[in-house]
Amino acid sequence: LVPAVPARAAVVPDLAFGQAGEARVAMLPGASAARAGVVLTRESGVVVASASLADGGSLKLTALTAAGVPDARFGTGGSVVLTGLLPPGTAYLAVALLQLDDGRLLVRMHGYTDSCAGILLRLLPNGANDAGFNGGRPRPLSGCGDLRRHGDGWLMVSKVEASISFSNGTLLVAGSLAITRLTRDGALDTSFGADGTLSRVYGEESPVDLHVLGDGRILVLVAGTTRDPLAERRGWWQRFNADGSLDTGYGTGGQRELPLHPAGP
Repeated sequence: LVPAVPARAAVVPDLAFGQAGEARVAMLPGASAARAGVVLTRESGVVVASASLADGGSLKLTALTAAGVPDARFGTGGSVVLTGLLPPGTAYLAVALLQLDDGRLLVRMHGYTDSCAGILLRLLPNGANDAGFNGGRPRPLSGCGDLRRHGDGWLMVSKVEASISFSNGTLLVAGSLAITRLTRDGALDTSFGADGTLSRVYGEESPVDLHVLGDGRILVLVAGTTRDPLAERRGWWQRFNADGSLDTGYGTGGQRELPLHPAGP
């Protein structure tokens, strides 16, 4: 055994992808690249989605093969543009994507001014509307966060990290977690958590990561903050059952402590 310092892996472009390792995707006019959705496909390709408020709410999806060229099997020339998706008076701009086991795409569009209001729709592997999901129309959806696969349904996960602020001379620190479960058809699963949502407020701690285990249980990494930079920071894993209840058989009261950062700056 020879102790060694871990080596840094070299990051080089894959010159076989697109043009010299780069593939450019045209987005809808007015769409924000920062709010685009991207998902890697089972065939090592990629699907990119952008949204615009034009034409009653538009969504453009472009599929690339593993070689970084438009996938001719998807839409027309590798792209699909859907219009008239949004109810009047709404402002949905950001997009989240998830590919299902059968190749279909689950698409979530959510608000720019109200990120907790949105719609959910499902597309066939070729980019066409899935008539088997809410009659091929978007399903209204309330709640924040990213989509995670959970058994035969999905979790919508919203993590709010603890932030430090002052109010009338008082130091305020708060972090929270909200997980909403949707069924396969995008409906709220009221059997999960409390009426479909698992909510936790952590105070001075932040939920920083989340893992869905193979049996449906949910593991959350919580990192502790501190008002004293010289004090030791603490953290823990917290585990929930597949139905959103706390797994009290895990560690002590559902959590296992772990040190994250020693005392000192």
